[in-house]
Amino acid sequence: ATLLGLVILAGAAAGVATYQVRLSNQRMAEMQLEKAKEDALLAAWSGQFESAERNIQEAERLGVSHAWARMLRAQVAFHQDRPDEAIEHLKQAIRLVPDSLVARAMMAKALNWIGHWDQGIMMLDDLEKLTPKTAEDYLFLGWARAMGVPGRGLDALDEAVRMRPSSPIARVVRADARANHANDTGDPRDVEAALDEPLLVLVRVR
Repeated sequence: ATLLGLVILAGAAAGVATYQVRLSNQRMAEMQLEKAKEDALLAAWSGQFESAERNIQEAERLGVSHAWARMLRAQVAFHQDRPDEAIEHLKQAIRLVPDSLVARAMMAKALNWIGHWDQGIMMLDDLEKLTPKTAEDYLFLGWARAMGVPGRGLDALDEAVRMRPSSPIARVVRADARANHANDTGDPRDVEAALDEPLLVLVRVR
């Protein structure tokens, strides 16, 4: 009975160890995927389009969703001044995931940038009907809210940074929003907050 008990315990321990390894590998893969997505976005926003494409391909290799691949390629097309192609990518992403806050936020920004302000505002209003859940949701919700009134995006961007403090893109977008907000208000406290935010990389945050 004692030997049988030891065998059972050993088997259980091995099972736990295997589960922990799988969980660790899964978390590592998720981190690699998030890094590839962020690197693709930062590269697109800073005009490094070949790097953006390499990172999109890496994200696809790591299992990024078709909707996210569309969103990433939309950002590349948009920053290459191909807005029609970018909007088509975003339409496809929204068809694939209709309740994607990120895809709809990107669409709101794209419509606003090409001068379709009424449609952009309608899309922004639709965002308020969705509930942000992930750091990415808060990031792109704040990014979209800030396009007209930078201060409106800060609460969501603060939450994105809180949820993912190591994210360079969240800090870059918040830095841009804080700087624009300080420029709008001229309030010394807002200026101080903007100066306290390190701008980690020079990008065009459209």
